[in-house]
Amino acid sequence: MADQFQQGLRDSQGVLSSFNTLIKDWRTQVTVTGTVLFAIAKRTANFGEVVLKGAQKTGQTVQTFRKSALMNLLDSWARYRSD
Repeated sequence: MADQFQQGLRDSQGVLSSFNTLIKDWRTQVTVTGTVLFAIAKRTANFGEVVLKGAQKTGQTVQTFRKSALMNLLDSWARYRSD
């Protein structure tokens, strides 16, 4: 078991080392940064569309819908934590 753990540790260090080498290249850094920013913007836009559609369906303003959705989420989380 200990040998398997040591081998897994060595393998992960090799992967981490190659990842760090890849990130040292500035073009890769720019590409990764752009990809991350695009993903964040896309998720934010998708969230905005969902909130707008939900508000329209319930006849509420976007702000009111967001607040009620947040309160429902917090209530659900509190019930989950108490179980």
